[in-house]
Amino acid sequence: MPQIRAATLDDADAIAGLCAQLGYPTTGPISAVRLTAVLRSTGDAVFVACLSDGLVVGWVHVCLALRIESNTFAELGGFVVAETHRGRGIGRALLVAAEQWGVEQGVFK
Repeated sequence: MPQIRAATLDDADAIAGLCAQLGYPTTGPISAVRLTAVLRSTGDAVFVACLSDGLVVGWVHVCLALRIESNTFAELGGFVVAETHRGRGIGRALLVAAEQWGVEQGVFK
């Protein structure tokens, strides 16, 4: 099972490649700009799934959602696992990390 860890700016190229698999082609530099903004936000988190050789094979972006009609909740901003690594529990592990972050933010009780 891949390691799940918080994303860093060094992951921007890998995240860009995975975005293309979702149908959102982008470049590493553009991804880096976007990722920088998300990583600076206290209401957002990005987790990546890495193989033992460091290859990023998935990511999830989770953010706090503020609504007038409800309490704050955690919402997925984006989520992808590499086509070649689907069906191996990687997505589930990323979602567990996102949910745990939500718990730490106090939105799941």
